[in-house]
Amino acid sequence: MNVYAHERVKGFLHAQGRILVNGDGEEVIPRGWGMGNWDNPEAFMLGIDSEFRLTASGEYAAMNRMDRGRSMEYVLQETCGTEYTKKFWPRWHRAYLSEEDIHALADFGYNSVRLPIRASTFLYEEPGIQFNEESFAMLTNVLDWCEKYRVYAIIDIHAATAGQSGVPCDNGIDNSQHFYIDEEARERMCILMEEFARRFADRWIIGGYDCLNEPLSITPRIWELTPILQEFYAEMIRRCRVYDKNHLFLLNGTQFSTLVDLFDRDFDPECHNWGISIHQYEAVSPEMVSISDALKKCEEWNVPLWMGETGGRNEHDWQTTMYELLAEHHAGFALWC
Repeated sequence: MNVYAHERVKGFLHAQGRILVNGDGEEVIPRGWGMGNWDNPEAFMLGIDSEFRLTASGEYAAMNRMDRGRSMEYVLQETCGTEYTKKFWPRWHRAYLSEEDIHALADFGYNSVRLPIRASTFLYEEPGIQFNEESFAMLTNVLDWCEKYRVYAIIDIHAATAGQSGVPCDNGIDNSQHFYIDEEARERMCILMEEFARRFADRWIIGGYDCLNEPLSITPRIWELTPILQEFYAEMIRRCRVYDKNHLFLLNGTQFSTLVDLFDRDFDPECHNWGISIHQYEAVSPEMVSISDALKKCEEWNVPLWMGETGGRNEHDWQTTMYELLAEHHAGFALWC
């Protein structure tokens, strides 16, 4: 049977060595679509300037107006008021991604969907720990649709607490990566991941957790901060396993999820249910050399590979060639919108 077939979307998705298998032990290669802008709007996908630059000191410039969800919210409050802003995001979520969209994905032949979320949507940025129940209800609805149409949902932590990437897509308060220098930010992210694990431990339709989107992408301190990212991955998975021993964790490398040097250990020694997520677009040549480093790391740790973001013009058959190459190595992919 076709490894992309909807009939294989059943039971928890698990890493079995270098491949992913469903609840019946059948191989599944996730072929999906990333729902960018849904919970983490980005300026460049909305036709808005999202310029970012280094300052003389090496720190990153402040965010621009309307370049990320956070600054969009400020503008909404200034122009429409607090009450309108509170009602805006639930309306946005439900208008942007509906049951009809998930149904359409299934009809197009996709067997998975990558759901980019921002931490602040689910965990309020205020003293103490207060979860946004409206957001959890919204996500539960999407999971129900995915189950109905047999599409694995991969929950993508696109914007962690305090910002993990150094670019507007991480929804930080500026373009510095406070996630690595603020212990409280990492603790709050662990608490949120524990909450996902606690609430959704039995939801097999969640194909996995994609953590964290493009960490340490633009920073002069990448090698200095990488050990902090490694420790976060290990600690986060360890704490989630207290509540959830079923779900797969897909871990991103640094520099826009292209560098894989940080994968120097088994990040899930209790369950060994994890894989490596990389991102590549048409600027990269669609041949073995482009994925060889990642494949070597997958072989070293006996884990699967997934291309969590990809895409490009197909005028030179770039997509066709890349996706066939991935399939040869049992690796799935998710197009970015």
